Amino acid sequence: KLIATAVFIISVVGIILNDSKENEDNKDSAYSRKLQEQNQLFDIDGLSKSYIDSLGDNPIVMNDFNVGQQHQNRLEFKKAIFQYEKCFSHPGINKLDKLRFSVNIKIGECYYSLSLWNKAKIYFESALNVAKGMQELQGKRESLEIAYGNLGIAQRELGAPSHAIENFQKALEIQKILKDEKRIAEAKRN
Repeated sequence: KLIATAVFIISVVGIILNDSKENEDNKDSAYSRKLQEQNQLFDIDGLSKSYIDSLGDNPIVMNDFNVGQQHQNRLEFKKAIFQYEKCFSHPGINKLDKLRFSVNIKIGECYYSLSLWNKAKIYFESALNVAKGMQELQGKRESLEIAYGNLGIAQRELGAPSHAIENFQKALEIQKILKDEKRIAEAKRN
């Protein structure tokens, strides 16, 4: 009888601790969702179909990228970062500017969602550097607009409003060139 009572008490304590951890995780997830809604990061999901189709055809790299997106969509940002970083280890990724750009943006988004704005800024800057080296004009413009916008948002969070405004203005100029009404509205809102 004593053993059964002890097992019961241990089970109840385990359930309470597990519920407490789940509530904490749910609070973190809700906070992350709220941040994303408020700041409206410039997301690569808004890229044209031709851009997305040209990310690369290596099934292993694309699997790592897609699994990263699945984790990110479930707000499992640390798992997503791990998965996205695996893309950098594949041979030939240096020749795939759009994929390198996209991976940097996605990792930056994850760090931003974790409120690690300095790390987000580093990845947004890396994405910007990749975008500047792109040859194909339309993809380059789309990439620059996203990189400047996200870099501006991270700089705003880091307390650098003049740098943020400068990058928002660059993003807005590119948006005007792209004639994308939806993204122009997002830049003005930020």
